[in-house]
Amino acid sequence: MAIETRTFHIARCDTCSRAFDEATEAWCWDDTPALALAQVDENPDWTRHQDGRVVCPRSDTAHYLARGSESPALLRPGPDAMRAEFAA
Repeated sequence: MAIETRTFHIARCDTCSRAFDEATEAWCWDDTPALALAQVDENPDWTRHQDGRVVCPRSDTAHYLARGSESPALLRPGPDAMRAEFAA
């Protein structure tokens, strides 16, 4: 039996270290870093920034901020939010 050593590349979220293929039954191992990032670019749920950071589609505040969007949790008023009304 012949044994061969190979190096594979898997894209990971820079926010939580989740592997790109973690939520699927298929393995997305690629021979080069460029091919691994191409997998991310083809998936509309994942985000890759121009500086190379990769962000998975998890929906917590840290991931929303890493994608450059605002978290819905930050947009909702909290229990001690103030309200002002002005008469016309």
